[in-house]
Amino acid sequence: MARKRRHSYRKKDNKVSGFLVAVGVTAAALIGGCFIYGVATGKIGVRSVEADNTLIESASEAEAEAEAEKKAADEKAAEEAEKKAAEEKAAQEKAQKEAEEAALREAHPEFFADITLTLPDGSTKEINRETAESWETKNDDGTYTKDEAAWDQHIADFVSELAAGVDSVGKDHQFQSTNRGVQTIPGNQYYGWQVNQEAEIAQLKDELSSAKTVTRKPNYTMYEEADTDDNGGIGQTYCEIDASAQHLWIYQNGQMVFETDVVTGLMDKAHYTPPGVYLLMDKQKDATLKGEKLPNGKYTYETPVSYWMPFTDTGIGLHDAWWKSVFGAGQNEWNGSHGCVNLPKDVAGTVYDLMTLDTPIVVYYPDGYELREAPESDVDKYIRQQQAAAQQAAAQQAAAEQAAADQAAADQAAADQAAADQAAAQQAAEQAAAQQAAAQQAAAEQAAAQQAAAQQAAAQQTQDAGASSAAATAQ
Repeated sequence: MARKRRHSYRKKDNKVSGFLVAVGVTAAALIGGCFIYGVATGKIGVRSVEADNTLIESASEAEAEAEAEKKAADEKAAEEAEKKAAEEKAAQEKAQKEAEEAALREAHPEFFADITLTLPDGSTKEINRETAESWETKNDDGTYTKDEAAWDQHIADFVSELAAGVDSVGKDHQFQSTNRGVQTIPGNQYYGWQVNQEAEIAQLKDELSSAKTVTRKPNYTMYEEADTDDNGGIGQTYCEIDASAQHLWIYQNGQMVFETDVVTGLMDKAHYTPPGVYLLMDKQKDATLKGEKLPNGKYTYETPVSYWMPFTDTGIGLHDAWWKSVFGAGQNEWNGSHGCVNLPKDVAGTVYDLMTLDTPIVVYYPDGYELREAPESDVDKYIRQQQAAAQQAAAQQAAAEQAAADQAAADQAAADQAAADQAAAQQAAEQAAAQQAAAQQAAAEQAAAQQAAAQQAAAQQTQDAGASSAAATAQ
């Protein structure tokens, strides 16, 4: 291409040179013609010289113009060549950059993800290329090394920090009440934002590895019905219960649509209705409310109601109380429920129809409260009575067992005594028998001795008689 440009320049130069020669020849011819004409006519003079000068000046101007055109053409060609070279260089650099980006995308797709999380307070939290690169190690040659364990820890730390800034379970809420201004509602485990950290970590890993561009909300295990700045996160549709006034209001889209007196829990430590923000968990018609289950399998009470709307997992809810005729201020002091919000039977159906699942329920005591010690519960009473009966039965059993043991001991002692007496009698009998045997033996021995003595005497007598006889014979 460069040669062609230079060749074209030479062609252009030749044309210009030819043009200048032609101009010069033409000028010379004109000058010569004018001179010959002047000589022939005798009119050579000032005007002829002026004409000649004009022709010379025209030729110079044409030459200068041709030179300017040549210079301009050369400059334009140089500019075009420079521009084309720059474009080719830019294209090469772009292609190289795209190739490098493609290689980087294949090796590190997480660098090309752009994840924006929108938070309840209107702020955002983002993971972009800068974030992802900061979670890896940059090598001297400009490449990156991803340590999986460190990478997982960075994501876990990011989600933990996210949850620390978002989670509101257990935190107080500011609520605009109907009659008592802004109320601080104590936090509980039933209402608030709570990030599902396990699910969020898993989703972020997938989005980063897939180089996704997303704008979304975090994963939650619990949530509030409204943004943080909307009535303290409660919103404009809710059920409000002023436990000090024993009154209930229902609001829909910021408009109060119903109100009624109620009776909340008895003001002792076991039965009061705890303040806080709740969500309606369920709705049932024709339910049976059951008290605590006794060890014998029965319940402390079983009460049928027409409308049941629980909002805690401990059995606290709204329901009709057909057995009550008085509702309103002061009733919870000595005529309160077991913790539920009692509704007049003729309005309970309206409340039921107006309330939807997950409707926030706000309970507060603007006048404060004190709780009495709770009386013995039915379960405790049952257990105590059962324990007392068991103790009494055990005592009776022990007494009976002791009496039986004592009787057995007495019987054993008598038996032992009888056995001892019998042994003694037997021993005495055996002794008597032995003595008798000894006496009999002695008598036998004596008789034998006497018999032996008698025999000896008889023998002696016979011997003596023989001797006497012999003596007599001798004489």
